[in-house]
Amino acid sequence: MRAEGRADYRHFRCRIDHAFGLDSLLAAKEDGLERCLWVAVTAVEELLALGRDLRRLDGASAPPYDPADLGDRLAQLQADAETLRRVAEGERGAGGR
Repeated sequence: MRAEGRADYRHFRCRIDHAFGLDSLLAAKEDGLERCLWVAVTAVEELLALGRDLRRLDGASAPPYDPADLGDRLAQLQADAETLRRVAEGERGAGGR
């Protein structure tokens, strides 16, 4: 990405020659970040659901799923999912924007 134009109207051009004004560039980058965050939320929540399903199955404690370890992993996944969801929903807390 390289900046072009006058100081009072700056625009940006990418490697494949798309041109963006500052507002559209920022909006596109923010939209892309939001999509990535929701993909991460979905992936963690799906892994959490799978882990819960494994815990309910007979034999879920068979290697490599030690019941205590699985419980710890599920607790961490739950915390991660909640954090990612808050960020994706824009709740950044005291240190955020």
